[in-house]
Amino acid sequence: MIRAAWTLTTGVNRLILSILFMGLLAYSLSLFIGKSLKDRPFEVHYTKNLAGVSENDFSAIEEDEGGIRELSPKLIDYILQDKGHRIGDEFTVSKDLRGRVEFWFKIYSTYTISNAVLHDNDHPWVIYDVIDLNSVYSKYRSSVDRQQEKSRMIRTARYKYIHILSNLANRKHFYRLSKEEQKVYDLFQDVPGKKQTVFLRAKNRIRVQLGQKDSVVYAIKRSGRYLKTMERIFKQENLPIELTRIPFLESSFNLDAYSKDGASGIWQFMYKTGKVFLNISNAHGIDERKDPLKATQAATKLLKQNYRILKHWPLAVTAYNHGPGGILQGSKKVNSKNLNDLIENYKHPYFGFASKNFYSSYLAILHTEKYQDKIFGTLKKDQRLVHDDIEIIYPMRVSFVQKLCDLSMDQIKLYNPDLRQKALRSQSYLPEGYFLSLPKGQLKCIENFHEEVEETNKILDSLLGKNT
Repeated sequence: MIRAAWTLTTGVNRLILSILFMGLLAYSLSLFIGKSLKDRPFEVHYTKNLAGVSENDFSAIEEDEGGIRELSPKLIDYILQDKGHRIGDEFTVSKDLRGRVEFWFKIYSTYTISNAVLHDNDHPWVIYDVIDLNSVYSKYRSSVDRQQEKSRMIRTARYKYIHILSNLANRKHFYRLSKEEQKVYDLFQDVPGKKQTVFLRAKNRIRVQLGQKDSVVYAIKRSGRYLKTMERIFKQENLPIELTRIPFLESSFNLDAYSKDGASGIWQFMYKTGKVFLNISNAHGIDERKDPLKATQAATKLLKQNYRILKHWPLAVTAYNHGPGGILQGSKKVNSKNLNDLIENYKHPYFGFASKNFYSSYLAILHTEKYQDKIFGTLKKDQRLVHDDIEIIYPMRVSFVQKLCDLSMDQIKLYNPDLRQKALRSQSYLPEGYFLSLPKGQLKCIENFHEEVEETNKILDSLLGKNT
């Protein structure tokens, strides 16, 4: 009996340990994949040029052997050269950034989250391969098994190209190459330096990036709520409306976006920076970083400040990611205000892949969004959120506003995403000076309340013998 009980207990313990181990393994793998695939990629599948495509047919796409639907080279040139004249001259894609921009453009327009792209970290346009991860979903049901298989596929591909690059680095000459070696050799034709050294260094720079097409389509649809109003705000501040596309890059227009570094909202304001321009109050349950339009107002101030310091939009936009002080320091260090000079020559531990590629990825997302019809066809966007704002003169609870204006809590949350749970559920008051958003034409309820309070105050002052 005792032996049986011991055996049963041991079995249960082993089962529990197995479950805990599998959970830990899944978590570790998710961290590995998240870290490895965090940024973005390009590709090495060669798209055949579409013979006979007319100059007006820019919607042509092809499907390669891996099932990836490619934009035609003619369409890519048409968009990145802005031949449709949809983008201001300040944001022309320069020749020295074309490779980087095209890399990110394909990430946003062609590759989905099921495509893992292997590319060179310093020269993103050098694409080794694109791994199709779709097969994982049909083969495995368990999320743990799927993550394991994804990691295995990516690891195998990475080792393959490390091996090829090592072989090339050890060669004295470059004739009689294998087919795979020749393909990799050709990728580095335009990279300067002694080839053996180039290949030796490149084997330590293989980076993996997931496609972002899914996120871009989502962002375009979601942006319908706010983008027209955001453009109006930028016009009022005499800023290029093209800058309103930064949230596509920063957050995919996800209102709940929150980074591991603490950046929040569609504009991804850090807490410290947000406090300078916005109302962030834990006491009142308010975080205006979460409100797309209030954060847009703040973004105009920050971008104006960056431009005033740096004088050039490529630098000012990069400073949105890296900070104006760091960009100014880098510009002085390399004695140039050309962004590509900073990318090529400025060496600083904080000026890494994300900062070097921020402006190029911005140009790519800008061109993707502006030419969305040529890339994605017609997308059904969220209806524009039309509203009126009113300043709170007398503090009041959200529950009081709800009853006063006959609104549902969902409506209040929709029009005021900066209100946190503390403001929505607790007894805390919306403070004086807070700007409340309500559906268009429904301000009268608050205005009438303000008037009634003022009248009551006048009567009280009169009764108490105070001068009005």
